[in-house]
Order: sequence, then structure tokens, then C-alpha cells
Amino acid sequence: VENVFPHIRTRDLVAFALILLMLGMSA
Repeated sequence: VENVFPHIRTRDLVAFALILLMLGMSA
């Protein structure tokens, strides 16, 4: 279970960075 928690957190961070990049490119 401890291994799944960090994995989800990393995936969420990557998704956030991707959204930020898309917003930056759109702007």
C-alpha cells in the first residue's frame, strides 16, 4: 500500500505539469 501512495502522487504531479504546459502553450 505504501508503494501505491507515492505512485498516485507522482502521477497527479505529472498531470498537473502537463496541464500547466498546455495552458502556457495556449496562452
